[in-house]
Amino acid sequence: MIIYFVFVFLILIVAETLKRFTDLYYVIFFLGTIIDSILGASIQAIYLDEDDKETERKISNGSIRRLSRGFKLINNDFVNITSIFLATLITLIFL
Repeated sequence: MIIYFVFVFLILIVAETLKRFTDLYYVIFFLGTIIDSILGASIQAIYLDEDDKETERKISNGSIRRLSRGFKLINNDFVNITSIFLATLITLIFL
C-alpha cells in the first residue's frame, strides 16, 4: 500500500514538473519573439536592392548592395541566436 502512495506521489511530482516546463517554454517563446523583433528592427543589417526595396541579402547577382540601416556584421542568424539566448537567460533569472 505504501508503495502505491509513493508511486502516485512521484507521478504527481513528474506531472507538476512537466507542467512547469511547458509554462516555461511559452514564456521563453514569447520573450524570444519580442526580442527578435526589437533586434531585427534596430540593429540587423538591412540593404537596398536595385529598386530601392529593403532586403536582408547583402549580395545579389554578384553585386554588393548598399547598407540602408543596421550593422554589417549583424545578420538574421545572429539576431535569432541572440534572441533565443537572451529570452532563455531572462526567464532563468526571473524564475
